Amino acid sequence: MAGKVENIGGVFIYAQDSKKLAQWYEDHLGLKHETWGNSEVYYISFPYTDTESNKRYFAWSIMPAKTNLPAKSPKIFTMNLRVSNIEEVIKKLEAKGVEVKTMEVHEEGKFAWCQDGEGNYLELWEDVNPS
Repeated sequence: MAGKVENIGGVFIYAQDSKKLAQWYEDHLGLKHETWGNSEVYYISFPYTDTESNKRYFAWSIMPAKTNLPAKSPKIFTMNLRVSNIEEVIKKLEAKGVEVKTMEVHEEGKFAWCQDGEGNYLELWEDVNPS
């Protein structure tokens, strides 16, 4: 299977005060966030079913600016793109001169990171355990 973007996996906002910003979104737009234990990461999972009847989710997350932000990036958000065959996507990007951070494998799937043509931070994600 050729590697390609399948869907948007989520939007991740890096905030100076993640708790305060999550509260702003709740107060102004009604977005009620969850958090992991005592962490400063606030998130919402929006479930949907894709065209192949697989249960999926779109993640919305607000986290401290110090979390996962690339060292020299002035950007304050990340777009997560769900891909098929992440290894093939990485090969295509690198063949076109795009620097891709080494792929990592976690319980949630395979991840890699790069920047687009204007320096926007992109997270590539292959869900290795689709429902």
